[in-house]
Amino acid sequence: MGEVELSCRAYVKMFLHASLFPRCSINGLLLSSSSAGGAVCVTDCVPLLHSHLPLAPITQLALTQVDVWCSQTKQRIVGYYQANACVTDSSPTPCAMKIADKISEQFDNAVLLMLDGSKMSSDRVPPIVMYERKDSRWLLKDKHT
Repeated sequence: MGEVELSCRAYVKMFLHASLFPRCSINGLLLSSSSAGGAVCVTDCVPLLHSHLPLAPITQLALTQVDVWCSQTKQRIVGYYQANACVTDSSPTPCAMKIADKISEQFDNAVLLMLDGSKMSSDRVPPIVMYERKDSRWLLKDKHT
């Protein structure tokens, strides 16, 4: 996987979603309108749920609806984001990895972003922990790339 570019719009929507529900797990999908090779350009995101993330029927319905909407607006799902209810926990849950795995079946350079609740109030450090898929596993991406 190459570089990942995150638009201001996508970043703000993720941040506000997490800020609106600070004591809940939240999740959403990352979208791209560009089909360029190389860097993954996340141009937007769709907030999905703010509790009960592992409920398969609700999640499946949301993924299907966003996929249909993306095909109509010439966008594609390129990743998944989640913030855990526990502020100090920024590791992907089994649910997060399962959804990200499904996305990576459709998009090879899929991205898994976890929001770090302990950094949400900091002005200097973005509260994002990025994972990439390597050898059928989600591994922490090098911060310098």
